[in-house]
Amino acid sequence: MTDTIVLCYHALSSSWEADLSTKPKRFERQVELLVERGYRGVRFSEAVHSSGDERIVAITFDDAYRSVLELARPILDRFGMPATVFVPTDYIGTGKPLSWPGIDRWLGGPHEPELTPMSWTELESLAAAGWEIGSHSGSHSYLTQLDDTALEDELARSKAACEQHTAGPCASLAYPYGDVDARVLAAAAHAGYTAGAAIPQRLARRGVLEWPRVGVYQVDDDMRFRLKVSPTIRRVRRSAAWNIVEAVRRPAESAAIRDSGESHRSSAGFFSSAKSFFLPLGPALDPDGVVGYPIDMRVKSRSSRWPAPELRRLQFYVGVAQYGLGAYERWLAGDGEEWLAAARAAATHLISSQEPDGSWLHHEAFKHTFPLLPPWRCGMAQGEAASLLVRLHKATGEGIFAEAALRALAPLSRAREDGGVRALLDGRPWPEEYPTDPPSFVLNGAIFALWGLRDVGVGLDNADAARAFEEGVDALAANLHRFDNGWWSLYSLFPHPVIGVASSFYHDLHITQLQAMDMLSTRPEFEATRLRWTAYASSPWNRRRAFASKAVFRMLVPRNRVLARRMPWTRI
Repeated sequence: MTDTIVLCYHALSSSWEADLSTKPKRFERQVELLVERGYRGVRFSEAVHSSGDERIVAITFDDAYRSVLELARPILDRFGMPATVFVPTDYIGTGKPLSWPGIDRWLGGPHEPELTPMSWTELESLAAAGWEIGSHSGSHSYLTQLDDTALEDELARSKAACEQHTAGPCASLAYPYGDVDARVLAAAAHAGYTAGAAIPQRLARRGVLEWPRVGVYQVDDDMRFRLKVSPTIRRVRRSAAWNIVEAVRRPAESAAIRDSGESHRSSAGFFSSAKSFFLPLGPALDPDGVVGYPIDMRVKSRSSRWPAPELRRLQFYVGVAQYGLGAYERWLAGDGEEWLAAARAAATHLISSQEPDGSWLHHEAFKHTFPLLPPWRCGMAQGEAASLLVRLHKATGEGIFAEAALRALAPLSRAREDGGVRALLDGRPWPEEYPTDPPSFVLNGAIFALWGLRDVGVGLDNADAARAFEEGVDALAANLHRFDNGWWSLYSLFPHPVIGVASSFYHDLHITQLQAMDMLSTRPEFEATRLRWTAYASSPWNRRRAFASKAVFRMLVPRNRVLARRMPWTRI
C-alpha cells in the first residue's frame, strides 16, 4: 500500500515571522528527513492518483510567493524533488503584492516584499523543470460564499490562465482558506479539475477532489514536524478516533468570537498555529475618531448577501455584530456599496432583536466552560453591537442607529443580578462577556465591550460613555498583571480546577488588542504587557507548554455539553 504524504507550505523567509512562513534552514531539514525516511518526491496530481507499494511525498506551495522560486527551489533541486505551486491567477503579472484578509496586514511595512508573487515567466520555468502549476482560484476568494455563476468563473478563469501561460494542462486546484463544500466540489469537477487539495483537521480521504494535506507553518520546529509526518499520527488523524482527540485538543474558543463555518470548513488542525480566521489590527483605526474598528473583522464577512450564509444563527448576536463590522470595513476599503448595505442589514437585525432595556438576550444555556442559565446577556455583544450601530449612524445620518447604540450601553452599567453584565475586579468595573457567579473576567471580551463605550463616547459625543470607557481602561490597566502567569496570558480568571491559559489564537489576539488599546487610550501597562506577551509567544517552549496546559484544561473542562455539565465547576 502506498504511504502518501501531501504537505502544504506557503512562503519561505529567514526574517518574516508570519505564521505561513517557514525558515529555509528548517525547510531543508524537513526535506532531508523525508528523503532519509525513503520518501520519493512527486507532483500533487501524481500523489493523488498513485498506486503501488512505496513511500511518496508531494510538497505543495499555496499562493505562488516568489520566495518559493528563490529559496525553496534550490533546496528541492539538491534533493531531486519536484513540487506543486497553486496560483491565485488574478495577482500574477500585475506588479502588485498579494493582498487579501489575513496577509494584508503586512502591506506598507518592511515585510511587504515578502508578498511579491512570481511572474508567469517564472512559473513557466518551474513547469519546464518538472513542477506542477495548479489553480488557487482567480482572486483567492472564499469559494463556498460565491454564487454559482461567480464560482464557475473563478474556477474556469484560473484554470485557463494557468494553461495559457505555462503551455500545459492545469489539472489540480487548492481551495483558498481550505474553504470547500459539496457544491464547490461539484463545480471543480465540472470545470475539469481532477485533483483538489484541502487542509482538513481529520486526514480521512474523501476523494481525489478533496485530498487532505498536512499544513506546515512557522511554529513547526523539528519535533512538531516529525510528529506531523509520523505514520502513527497520520493513521490516528485518518480515523474516527481523531474526533475524540479534537474534542480535548481544540482551544477554548469563546462562543462570542468563534468562527462558526460550514461543516466542511477546512482548517490546519492538529499541532498547528494556523487558524481558519485571523484578526489583525484594523487598517482604518483612527485614534481620534470613529472610522475603522480596532480589529479587522473582514474575515468574518465573506458574503454581502443578507442573511449572510456564514451566520448559522441570527440569534448569535456577537456573530451578527462582527459580520456587520467586517462588512463596514470592506466598504471603507472601497469594496463596494453592497458592503455598506450588508452592514446596515446586520445593524437593522440587531435593532429588531434588541430588548427595551437595551439588551440582546441569549435564550439557551451556555453549553460548556462557564455555568450560565438563560436568559443571559453578553457584554461583548453589547459593546460590539454598539460599535457597529455608531458607525452606521455616521455613514447614514439616521438617528435610529444612534438611539440603539445608546440603549446597548445600559447593561454595561448594571450588575449581573440587576440584569446587566458589570462585575467588580478589585473594586473596579469590569464588563463581563459571560456574567457568571463567581465572575469569569474574560479578557478579550472585556476589551471588545470597552470599545463599544469608547465608540459611543467619541462618535456620539456622549460624556457618560466616554467617562465609563476611561474608568474601564483604568480597571484594565490596573488588573492586566492578573492575566499574566509568567510565561503566557490567561483567557479568564474563572475558578476552574486548573488555570485557563489562552489558546495561541487568543494569546495573539490579546497582543493585538493591547496594541489597539494603547493607540486609543495610552497607559504604560498596555505597551509593557504587549511586549512581554509578544516575547512569550516567540518561544517555542512557551507555545508547547501552552498547548499542553490547554489540553489538560479541556480534559477537565470539556467542550462536550454532556460531559461539561457533569463537572461541578460547570454544572448548572
